Amino acid sequence: MIKVDGTYSLDAPRELIWPHIFDPNSLMNLIPGCQGLEQISPNEYRGKIRIGFASISGEYTTFVRILDQAPPELCSFEGEVTGPTGIAKGDASFSLEEVDEKTIIRYQTNALITGALASLSPRFIEGAIKTLVQLGLSSLNKQLKKTAQSSPAWIEGDQPFLKQSMIGGMMKIVDLTVPIGEDTISPPSVNQQLKLTSYHRGPGFWQASKVEMVLHTGSHVDFLKHVQPDGETAIDVPLERVFGDARVVDLSYVGSNHAISIDDLEQHAGQVAKGDIVLVRTDWTEKQWGNFPTYYLESPYCSAEAAKWLVDRGARAIGFDCFSEYCARLPDFTSEDFIIHKIILENGALLMQQMTNLSMLPTDRTFKFFAPFVKMRGAEGSPARFFAILD
Repeated sequence: MIKVDGTYSLDAPRELIWPHIFDPNSLMNLIPGCQGLEQISPNEYRGKIRIGFASISGEYTTFVRILDQAPPELCSFEGEVTGPTGIAKGDASFSLEEVDEKTIIRYQTNALITGALASLSPRFIEGAIKTLVQLGLSSLNKQLKKTAQSSPAWIEGDQPFLKQSMIGGMMKIVDLTVPIGEDTISPPSVNQQLKLTSYHRGPGFWQASKVEMVLHTGSHVDFLKHVQPDGETAIDVPLERVFGDARVVDLSYVGSNHAISIDDLEQHAGQVAKGDIVLVRTDWTEKQWGNFPTYYLESPYCSAEAAKWLVDRGARAIGFDCFSEYCARLPDFTSEDFIIHKIILENGALLMQQMTNLSMLPTDRTFKFFAPFVKMRGAEGSPARFFAILD
C-alpha cells in the first residue's frame, strides 16, 4: 500500500477554491496531462490523462467517485487509474482551512498498485504522485490569481464585492441554485428535456438563443395557479414574499425515500416562527442533482402532516433541497394527489423547489434569503436564482 500526504497554500478563500475542484472544465486545466474529463453522475468522473514521467509514461484512464463531502471544508473519494504499466486503486481525502487570507489544503492518499507498476520502488511512486499533485495545485493557484487580477471594474481593489455600504459590512453570498442545461430533465409528471436553440449572425460573433423548458425545471418558485384555476401567478406576487429572514431545518441525516414527518420537524424545527422563510435541508440535491431519473424517483419527500405543521407554524415560504411531492414521481397521479403543493400554496405560503448548497448555511440562526423570479403573466411557476447573504 502506497501512502502519500502533503499540504499546499492557495492564495484565495476556500469558497472560491471549492467550485474549481469539482468543475470538469476547471479540472481539465489543473490535472497534468489531462486529455479529457467528463462528469458521468453528480458524484462520479471519468477521464484520460497522459503521463510523461520516466518509466510510468503512457496514457491512463481514470475513474473517481466522491464518497463524502462537507463544502467547503472536507471531501473524500475513491478511484482507479488504469494504464499500460498497471492499475492503481485507492482512496483519498483533502481538507481546506483558511489561514491569514490564504487556504491550506491538506491531502492524503492510499493506493494499492498492481501490474508492472508494483515492481517500481515505493519511494519513486510516492515521489511521482506527490509531484503530480503539486503540479496540479500550482496550476490551480495560478488560475485563482489570474481570476483575481482580471476582476471587473466594479470590484474595488482586492476587496470582496459585498464589502459595500449599500449592503452593510463584510458579507458573503451563498448561491442556492442548481445548474441547468440541455441535459436537464423536468419532473416525471411532465418529463421534458430542456432544449436550447441558438441563432447566429456574421461576419463577427452574435448569438441569441431560445429555450424550451417546463417552468418547474431546476430551481423554481411555485404559485397558487399551479393548483387553483384562479390562483395568483408570478406577476401577482411581490418580491417581499420571497425576500427576508430564513431558517434552515437540518434533516441532513435522512436517506433516500424518507418521508419527512412531524417527528422530524418537532425535533429539528422547533425554532420556526411566524413569518419565517423555512428551508428544509436533506442534502439530496447536492448528492444527486443531474442523476436523472434517480433524483426524482428516490428522493426524500414531505408528508402531508409535515407540510401542514410548517404552514400552521406560520412559514410564509417553504423551500426543499429534494423532490418534495411524492405523487409527482408516479405516472398516473391526479391533481387531487398533489397534496404538498395544495397544503402549502392554498394556505398562503409559497413553495420553492430544487434548492442546493443548504449545507453551507448556518443552522443556529436566521440569515437573509432572496428568491428573485421571472415576472411573467399567467405563469404558475417561475425559474428562480435562490441565494442567501451571510454576515
